[in-house]
This record gives sequence, C-alpha cells and structure tokens, in this order.
Amino acid sequence: TYGGSGNMSIQVHPPQPYSNAHFGEPFQQDESYYVVKTAGSKTYLGLQDDCNVEEFFACIDQAEKEHVLFDHDKYVNSFPSEQGDQYLLPGGTIHASGRNQVVLEIGSYTIGSYTFKLYDYLRSDLEGVPRPIHSIHGKNVLVTERRRSAVDGVLRPKPRTVREGEGWQEEIVGEHDLIYFSLRRFSFEHNVADDTDGRFHVLVLVEGDEILVYSKADPTRCYRAKHMDMIVVPASLGEYGIINLGKTPCKVTKTMLK
Repeated sequence: TYGGSGNMSIQVHPPQPYSNAHFGEPFQQDESYYVVKTAGSKTYLGLQDDCNVEEFFACIDQAEKEHVLFDHDKYVNSFPSEQGDQYLLPGGTIHASGRNQVVLEIGSYTIGSYTFKLYDYLRSDLEGVPRPIHSIHGKNVLVTERRRSAVDGVLRPKPRTVREGEGWQEEIVGEHDLIYFSLRRFSFEHNVADDTDGRFHVLVLVEGDEILVYSKADPTRCYRAKHMDMIVVPASLGEYGIINLGKTPCKVTKTMLK
C-alpha cells in the first residue's frame, strides 16, 4: 500500500471448519504481516474494545447495499505501525494493512484460499463497478472476541530472544497456538549460522543490502540475495551460514514449521 490511494480492504479469512464445510478445503488460512517500511501508517487488527457488533454489521450491510460510507475506525482497531512489527492473523481475525506501508505477508494456505471483504471504502473496479463485498461469509467467520485488549501482546507479540552471540541475535517475533509456523528474525552485523535440522526455512532480507546464504558442508551451494529476496532453504541442507555482503547491519526473517 506504499504510495497507494488507501488502505487494504477490511477483511477476514475463514477458519478450518468453515473452509471445509462450505468449500471442501481441508486447511485453515492464516496470515501474518511483518512491517518492512512505513510512513506514519497503521495496521488494522481485531475490533475496538467497545465495538457494537450488531451496529458494525448494520453499517457493513448499508455500505454494501446502499453504498453509504461509514467510520470503520469506530469499530475496527488499529495500531500505529513501526518498522519490524510482527502481526499474527489466524483465521477469523479482522485485519487490513493501512495506507503507506510495505508488509511482508506470510500465510499458511494461499492456494484454494478465501478472503472475505467486509468493507472496501466504496471503491470501484476498473469497469467502474463497486468491488464485491462478502459480508455473509465474513460475518459468519468473524471472531468478535478478538478485540484490542485481547490481541495486543498476543497477535501483536513482543520479540523474545532464543539465541545470541557476538554481533548476532535470533528472536521469535511471532508464534501462536492457532498458527503452525514460527516467525523468527536474525539480526547481525557480519554473519550468523543456523541448522535446518530437517525442516525447510524461508528467509527474507528485510534490512540490509545483500547477503550470501551457503551450505557449511559445501560452500558452492550458495545464493546471493538482495533486499526483499525470498529464499527457501531445503530441509536437507543442514548447517548453513549467512554472510552480510553490505555495509550496514542486516535483519533476515526466518519462517519454519513449529
């Protein structure tokens, strides 16, 4: 949404039982946002603590059927975005990326997935037709208990260090019982080492210019990655290293199965 005309649509994804019952899909769609760049933006997550759900749904219906704008901020909670923030979006959680930010979105099920838009600010498509709203499905799956006080510190967690050494650190930036992947982050000046231990790792350089990812057993198996490149490290690779090829410290996100 950086430099765009507005926020992402206010939306929600279905939990597994709903996906299975209505669409024959066996999995739950969960997502996450990692804020890479922001310019005074915000991220929508959960409902306001004082949200009147029936009133909110009535506004959604009126916007969809009569094309009447309403103040979504009265009902949908948002947090000011900071670079490096991690947001967790398990199925059933209302969310959206605000205007003027770049987020790294990592999800668990993006093929055969469903996004139910609850509000899209009355925007039109390229043909001038109001973009579709999926209020019936959206209202069916929305977990209304996920409000600001319930999600702050849980779906917007604080990082915690799991390993560190001279000039480097590994943190868990996001984990939740409903989400089967773990979101980690390396911060390092020169280099850092890791081991796949039989699980594939997905790496993204979110801060820094360029890195080299290489196998410790066979350094010829390597890849040079620039800012925002995504690398899937094979589970069979075992021990590997990451070298900073730039002049500023690096941050690399790592996603792996729990």
